[in-house]
Amino acid sequence: MEQAKINMYKAMGGKEWIKGDYHRIYYDTFEVYGFETRGCNDSAKLDGKDISNRLASELGRKLDGKVFLDIKANVWRSQGLDDETSKYMFRTLKEKFKKEQEKSL
Repeated sequence: MEQAKINMYKAMGGKEWIKGDYHRIYYDTFEVYGFETRGCNDSAKLDGKDISNRLASELGRKLDGKVFLDIKANVWRSQGLDDETSKYMFRTLKEKFKKEQEKSL
């Protein structure tokens, strides 16, 4: 993968990780999903709107995993997320990358 693309993925909030034969860019699942929380008993928001503590707790469990781009294979992968959540994450990140590419033209 071209370094320019890697830089763009990192500019989208990804954290690059390289070890041995592995080269990945990880993303914060809460951030990708649009979920914000302020501590255990404080307010939580989804896409900027307040949500109940119950829903926040459910989302916290649902998003307890990892999503990353495997640079060497050029494939999106996840760990600890259900299929529906993984697909949402991949779709969201691909759309965000497409927007970043359009901005750079």
